[in-house]
Parts: sequence; C-alpha cells; structure tokens
Amino acid sequence: MTAIRPVALALVAVFALPAVACGGDDNGGSTPGAVATTGATHAAATQPTATVAGPEALAKVIYDDFVAMNKELAAMLTGDPAAAQLRPKVTDLKNRYVEKFVAAGRVRAKMNSADAATVESEVRRMLFASPAIDTRALSAAVQRFNSSDVELAQQITSLNILTQYAFFELLKKQEPAEAARLGIE
Repeated sequence: MTAIRPVALALVAVFALPAVACGGDDNGGSTPGAVATTGATHAAATQPTATVAGPEALAKVIYDDFVAMNKELAAMLTGDPAAAQLRPKVTDLKNRYVEKFVAAGRVRAKMNSADAATVESEVRRMLFASPAIDTRALSAAVQRFNSSDVELAQQITSLNILTQYAFFELLKKQEPAEAARLGIE
C-alpha cells in the first residue's frame, strides 16, 4: 500500500465521520448554556472552562480545534524533523486534542438527539467546506515515514480521524478499549 493511500483513507474517514456517528442520547438533555471543557488530564476535563450556547457553537468548537490541531501538526512537520524528535511532539499533540474532543463529546452526550444530530451535520458541513486544512505536509510526512517508521506514520495519519473522540457512539464502535479507558459508556 502506498503512503498516499492511507492518507486518502484517513481523509475519507474525517469527512465521513460525522455522517456515520449517531445522534446523542434520547434523555431530552438540553443544550442552552451547555458547558464545553478542556483540561490537562481526564479528571481536569470534567471542569468547565467555556460556555457553549447550542449545537452550532459546539460544532464550531470541534471544527476549530480540528483546524488548530492540523496547523500545529503542519508546523511540527516543517523542516523534515527526525522521527525521534517528532514522535513525542505528535504524541503530545494527539493527547491534548483527544482531551478537547472528549470534553466536547461529553457536552454533546448531554444534548437531546436533535441537537446532537445538528452538531454532527454542522461539523460535517464545515469539514467539507474547509479551505483551512492543508493536508500536503501530512501527506509528505506519512510518505516519508511510511518506509522508515511505520508506527509514526500511522500516528500522524490517526490525527485525521481524531474528531471521533467527540462522537462517542463512533468511538465506542471503532475504539472500544479507548472509549473504556476514557470512561465513555
């Protein structure tokens, strides 16, 4: 399999992710004044740090975080760093954004099914219309490391589907052990 093929598959997964994810719970949870959280640890992620007023705002938070993560990754890849230098940086980047997406997912999980579906459709719409995400650096890095450090290439590629952490139904289906590790039931 060429290096480009995994990147293409990852991009398809990113764009298809919100379409596949199911709606939120049917408990009639409300969204006005819902709280999005971020934090340095799983426990800290339960502490509110920002207010999100509705599903469209939460979708924008998820999208903005995804764009910011991709910009950080592109900056890390500048100058063709060695795998040994890049690996801890990519791991840190992934961990930081997993926490952000899980925090957003916890807010989404409290929404009623209509609002949760709106979050999905808005994220999907923004991703499809996204001129802000440039995958050239990612593709080049994956191609470069695919022959010398497959694990790093896979870790970089996995960042393309990191928004799955905000859509718990999908995360539980695709990464059940990871969902359990994060306390997502």
